[in-house]
Amino acid sequence: MDTSFNPSLPSNAVAGTPRQRFVTVTFNVTVPPFTPAGSTVCIPGDNATIMGSQWNPGTLPMTQVDATHWTETIPNVPDGLHLQYKYTRCSSWNVVEWWGTIVGTVNRQLDINYGANGNQIVNDTVGNWRDPIVLSQGPLPNATNVAHSAVITATWNRPINPTSLAGFTLATAQGSLAGSTAFISSTASYLTVFTPTLPLPGTVITATLGTGIVGTDNDGATLQQPVVWRFSVSPYK
Repeated sequence: MDTSFNPSLPSNAVAGTPRQRFVTVTFNVTVPPFTPAGSTVCIPGDNATIMGSQWNPGTLPMTQVDATHWTETIPNVPDGLHLQYKYTRCSSWNVVEWWGTIVGTVNRQLDINYGANGNQIVNDTVGNWRDPIVLSQGPLPNATNVAHSAVITATWNRPINPTSLAGFTLATAQGSLAGSTAFISSTASYLTVFTPTLPLPGTVITATLGTGIVGTDNDGATLQQPVVWRFSVSPYK
């Protein structure tokens, strides 16, 4: 139509078929430095076509880059798809990420976006895992000349239920050592303390944290593998 509102002749007809665009999505995740050695990280989610199965904690094992970084590239993801997902250590939901707002049935959300070239990069960080994990022990494994008055400690990644601390034990070659346990929480750390009833004997002592130890804020997920370490107490003079 020109400035005098005179219409032109009709243009030629054009037909077209819209096509679905697909995106190559690369997930990069940073996991906590205390993630147990030998773990594999997976990405379960709500889309069985993309993930291989729906909400299977062992779905889509990632490739390890280094001690705290993993990556996985998924081709042919439909543009515009809304995806829910989480990170796990693959074996079960007891070892799913569990921190901040990502707890219970709250999931990560992602909208697939073709962008400029059909490649989408997703960079995530896992703040913590659901299961109790030992960060450090005291005395240290294989320590020598430990004082007879020493208490035995374990620092955790999350709060521990004090009623489960029967799994924190001490023993020598002659048998178990009596003592009491306590959980101490602060803004800096989560600590369990075993205080022996009597001074420690001057010998090799084995400390054990059993799989019955459970967190207080995560629906009962327990320590996945026993943690056992030994130290030597100074002989009596």
